[in-house]
Amino acid sequence: MSATCSGDRLFLATFSHRQVSTLFGCVTLYTLVMLIGIASTVAAEPFQDLAFSKNHAVHFFDVVHTAQLPGPVEKSLGATSSPSGDPAIIYLALYRGITEAEQGFMDYLRASELESRFIIRDAAGNAATVETMRTEIKELRPDLVYAFGSTVATILAGTWDERDPELHVTDLPILFNIVADPVGARLVETLQKSGRNITGTTHAVPIDAQGRTLRRALTFNRLGVIYNPLEVNSRLSVDALANELANDDITVIRAPITVQAAFAEDAATVAAATKDLLGAGVEVIYLPSDSTIITHAKIITDLTNTSGIPTFSATEAPIRTAGAVMGLTSAYYNVGQFAGYKAVQILRGLARVEEIPIESLNRFTFVVNVPAAIVTDGLPPMELLRIGELLHPPPSP
Repeated sequence: MSATCSGDRLFLATFSHRQVSTLFGCVTLYTLVMLIGIASTVAAEPFQDLAFSKNHAVHFFDVVHTAQLPGPVEKSLGATSSPSGDPAIIYLALYRGITEAEQGFMDYLRASELESRFIIRDAAGNAATVETMRTEIKELRPDLVYAFGSTVATILAGTWDERDPELHVTDLPILFNIVADPVGARLVETLQKSGRNITGTTHAVPIDAQGRTLRRALTFNRLGVIYNPLEVNSRLSVDALANELANDDITVIRAPITVQAAFAEDAATVAAATKDLLGAGVEVIYLPSDSTIITHAKIITDLTNTSGIPTFSATEAPIRTAGAVMGLTSAYYNVGQFAGYKAVQILRGLARVEEIPIESLNRFTFVVNVPAAIVTDGLPPMELLRIGELLHPPPSP
């Protein structure tokens, strides 16, 4: 059974999961959920010729450059080759390692038959390392720079209204990916085109769609939010969600973390912020698209699931790998493939970077972690379960 869940339409149940639970009991409810089956994940196809496949493993060949940067940085690796032309050198500036977005991006480049090699750098959540990457990029002058997230993209390219050619990369094409609000982060003035050496894709599901889904999926009056106040997109999305819920008499309680120098040092502050929200009596906790929160999502969900408090995530990784309960999301892999499509347009000279629109996928996936939902009494109504991708525990050996 499958159905479409788009950003502007959700078909909602007229009964609650608690009513079903009362009738059948928790065990029978779980059996009923299992019988629904895993609904097919919505294929996000913003253009006709893009094939989304996760069956291609990314293979690396040829070391391109091995200059060491301060802090944790990945070894530079090369990718596919083709029989014609010089390889395009693509510099991947990452913030929390290789994600599904980069897997999709590199898979698309490999499948395109465009000869390309990758230089991969990971800042591991340290902004100072991104500044060092910027210096290296200006020295190496790759054919394309891939920037993960708003923090990396802003450090490399500056903002549309405040950039310094002596400091920022202003004369090489930059393709950002996994940026929730490119306009709010001032990377671009408009999504139609940047008018400068940058374009990209956004993974964000519109806040109004998230808000509608959140309200229909769960019953609550007090919503907690954990976020990194130094991430511009996080602040913007938290503000937008609070505004979205304001007319529903829902109290939004914010818990900004105390940010440390790098991700590895943030665990204690993330745990403290979670405990503060639980102590404040929140009924649901929202996890925004925030690199710090995504990295430490398991710390949050260990506490919330034990306390019976459901979590709603703006991104898929906390649901799939860290025990968050549910969320309306864009698949990182698909967004990465979309970014790969734009990269090929740039590298083949088919479009000018300053004229390429900034776009998102046009369909989203409602993902539910069934075991976590049952533990927290957070199963959404049946009509939402019927259009969702349901994650189940692996079968017993």
